[in-house]
Amino acid sequence: MEELIMDKAGYAKYLEEISKIEKELDDIRHYKGKVAIFQGDGWHDNPTLYQTEMQERGLMRRLLDMKEKLKNIKIVDKIEDDLIVDIGDTVNIAISPFNEEPEEMIIKLVGHDGNMRSDISEVSINSPLGTSIYKKKIGESSGYRVGDRQFSVKILEKLNMQIENETPKEKIK
Repeated sequence: MEELIMDKAGYAKYLEEISKIEKELDDIRHYKGKVAIFQGDGWHDNPTLYQTEMQERGLMRRLLDMKEKLKNIKIVDKIEDDLIVDIGDTVNIAISPFNEEPEEMIIKLVGHDGNMRSDISEVSINSPLGTSIYKKKIGESSGYRVGDRQFSVKILEKLNMQIENETPKEKIK
């Protein structure tokens, strides 16, 4: 299993996610033992119980996987250089599949699994894109692969953004 790089905040969020899954698993087991087991008439299949057990197994697999990854986490310190991309930085990048026109996007490099549902896409440092821009200088280009596709990415600028209300506060030049 390969090393997972995280900052202290990303590690704390990872541990928080493990606790959340453990709580959800406890809730499902409680429901299974108090409610789901008594669904049906005892003579027929119990779809509620089967569905609950499927959810339980899925959470158990996810929890086991996350706990196994704990062994391979490396916590890194902040770089403290405004010209180098670090965990927690929001950057404007130009990204393009090999030999195509680049598309600009703003992303935040995070030390945990990213969240693509916010206004600013969070990209994990452990993803192919995250690995390709981590510790790179503004203006630098690099490439990465996803499956059999090659991509080129250029770091255009580093932004200092607060995610409160999803609005930019100030640019660092």
